[in-house]
Amino acid sequence: MKITVTFTILKTGESYDIQMTDTQKISETLQVLQDNLHLFQDKDAIYNVREKRSGRHIRIECTYEEAGIYSGSELVIDA
Repeated sequence: MKITVTFTILKTGESYDIQMTDTQKISETLQVLQDNLHLFQDKDAIYNVREKRSGRHIRIECTYEEAGIYSGSELVIDA
């Protein structure tokens, strides 16, 4: 199923709405953002990702479905 998730970069405050399938791994999305937008200073950094509303930590090795991330969610990235 296609979902749309907002990613917000903590350091810059920039937000991006990204559409993907819920079976895609979160780490793959972060890699695409890095490769195409060069958002993070350290390409190999370990990202701290949390859901904005609940504040819970998100494991980036999981798919969106496994992590309980649904369309309309906002994820905050501290890289």
